[in-house]
Amino acid sequence: MQNFSGFLKQKSDKWDNFSSLKSVDINTSEKAKEIKAALTHAIQNKEIPGAVFILAWGGKIIIKEVLGYRQIFPNLEEMTSDTICDLASLTKVVATWSSILVLLQKKSIKINAAISEYLKISRGTPLEEVTIFDLLTHTSGLPERTYLSQYGESREAIISGICSTGLMCPKNKHVIYSNRGYILLGFIIEEISQQTLAKFVTREFWQPLQMNDTFFNPSSSFFPRIAPTEYRDELGMCQRGSVHDENAAWLGGVAGHAGVFSTANDLSNFCASVMAGGTFNGIQVLDNQWIKKSFTNLTIGKDSSRGLSWEMYKDKNLSTPFWGHNGFTGTSIWINPKLDAFAILLTNRVHPNRNNNTSIQSIRKYVREKSWDLVQNQIK
Repeated sequence: MQNFSGFLKQKSDKWDNFSSLKSVDINTSEKAKEIKAALTHAIQNKEIPGAVFILAWGGKIIIKEVLGYRQIFPNLEEMTSDTICDLASLTKVVATWSSILVLLQKKSIKINAAISEYLKISRGTPLEEVTIFDLLTHTSGLPERTYLSQYGESREAIISGICSTGLMCPKNKHVIYSNRGYILLGFIIEEISQQTLAKFVTREFWQPLQMNDTFFNPSSSFFPRIAPTEYRDELGMCQRGSVHDENAAWLGGVAGHAGVFSTANDLSNFCASVMAGGTFNGIQVLDNQWIKKSFTNLTIGKDSSRGLSWEMYKDKNLSTPFWGHNGFTGTSIWINPKLDAFAILLTNRVHPNRNNNTSIQSIRKYVREKSWDLVQNQIK
């Protein structure tokens, strides 16, 4: 296994007292200007309506940019630092990974246990031997595409439908990014905790991290701050406050793969706790040993490099890899323990439609590379 995370704990002190609201030490270097210029250009080209970008290094935020608009149709609304975004697949790390780690450290589940120990899986099906580890690392062999409505509305019907569809390949042979696996993880969290995923992660993780603007199914009182997503003909308007992902919507807005809404400030607390080895303001929320394992390449020799939930990246000008996760709506988190830094980019690139899917990838890559260049210049 390639492990690049042994340095997490030694940097915990500076991150443990992190505050997303008080730790801003704005960097005005040329690299910072290039990041702002690139995001401004993307907004002017209508590739994204707006963006909130945060770069933190050494326990402090060194860039916080709030640019463009959170809504451009039917009228303009400026982006704000406390804009709430539909995180899409960032749910996998912000809610599901966090909750699974809590259950692992409580010894309520075992990472190498078959999921059939926790869910009613049809006997004799390939899923019977799939483990928690397989789902977390996307090595279960489950298909990428998911259309839950074909299976019915109940949890039992959905699990049965996923079982009947089966696997694309034997487990542990390939990395296949799969929403289905995280839907099952969400069900497991609820089965073990006897609570909804929303209640469990709020109590066990988001509240200790003071992530007060993070939730599934936000109440209408938050709608004015929520960035709309896609225009829906059936609504006659853009979605606002309801999850964009159709499968998460089918599950009532609470799912292991999508459904969380949050702000850049709250996600900064989340990232800071990871950098601090699982602590936040003196409270140990996650076990550092599980964090280390999460940021270890556990899929060497397979299609892509994965830890527990997190993907390993390699960008130019970096001698060591870093970790991250993206969301379909235009959201990203990148954690670089080696540089003692993290970056967050929130956009609602699917507003008012999803037609600009290709440009978000180049935007992400450029912002990441400039961010790490800036931090390396700071270190020098």
